[in-house]
Amino acid sequence: MMDVVLADPARLEEYAILFARTFADDAMIMWPFPADAVEDRARENWLAFGEGSIEAGWLQEVAPALGIASWVPPGEANRFVEVEERSRDAIRLLTDDGGARYGRLWDWIDRHLPDEPHWFLDHIAVLPERQGEGIGSALIRWGLQRAANDGTCAFLETGRERNVGLYEHFGFRVVHAGEVSGGPTV
Repeated sequence: MMDVVLADPARLEEYAILFARTFADDAMIMWPFPADAVEDRARENWLAFGEGSIEAGWLQEVAPALGIASWVPPGEANRFVEVEERSRDAIRLLTDDGGARYGRLWDWIDRHLPDEPHWFLDHIAVLPERQGEGIGSALIRWGLQRAANDGTCAFLETGRERNVGLYEHFGFRVVHAGEVSGGPTV
């Protein structure tokens, strides 16, 4: 069994690198940012948002920074939106359109969040060379157990079609699929 622990604020940079390595080829990261230096931009993107996630206590890890997952608990949706919106100024500087695509993406996601209380898996990242070892599964199970304990559902979004089967294995199901205006299918 892998231990899932609260993320350590001292590992902020390690988490950013982990996120960037995992998501640099993800449509939800690639679309809002210029094609050059996507991994660097993904790292900066995570730094803009990740610190707020750590401060809120949403970020869990399988140490040492082998995998991370940001699970936002029920009742924290407004706080999540505030953290995400605060990050937009820093993210605008990483884009070539003043953050317009990024804003459209996250506004679209915000409109599709469930109305009922839920645990929201905002993101999960596992070092590419450690994928398939159960790290991601441990992080997913961590949040699903909290949702079960609370008697609520769990929700996530993905821009990677190949991930849908993995999430379905854990009991997730597709409730909505659509294309962000001019952007990726989520």
